[in-house]
Amino acid sequence: MPFARQPTVTAAYRVWIGTFKHTHTNLSLSLSEIYHIHFKFLTSQKPLWRESEPVDINSQRRESWKSASVVNAHLVDDPTMRQLGFALPRQQWSLLNRFRTGQGHCGACKMKWKLSDSDQCSCGETQTMSHIVESCPQTRLHCGLSKLHSADDDAAAWLTSYGS
Repeated sequence: MPFARQPTVTAAYRVWIGTFKHTHTNLSLSLSEIYHIHFKFLTSQKPLWRESEPVDINSQRRESWKSASVVNAHLVDDPTMRQLGFALPRQQWSLLNRFRTGQGHCGACKMKWKLSDSDQCSCGETQTMSHIVESCPQTRLHCGLSKLHSADDDAAAWLTSYGS
């Protein structure tokens, strides 16, 4: 079933084309008439953005962040600012964000995604993203997730060694 507005748009387009052809055969119309000719045939001449109230996107984002239940939300003070480590190479930045969100290539997530039958780490505990950073004796980063979130040189080196 065609849209209800389709005939109106088609009719306006035909009128505009007819006017356009007229402007090319009869050069008596001014340049401003040629430029604004199609606007008088549009159904809406008041764009939404002209009548709306100004919106502070940053304050809306902060309020949304405060009200959401986000894993490791304590790591982010201001969600409108670029997070530490933004300048890291893409592979390290992606891995850092996987640890921040708790969603990455670990035993628990792979089992949840049905990619593995076991969620066990090689150390014998359940392998989660936080376990890899904070408690696994084989991969642990000194000072844990808060140190990793700082994205300093030690954290970048740890991400490089873990990711390879």
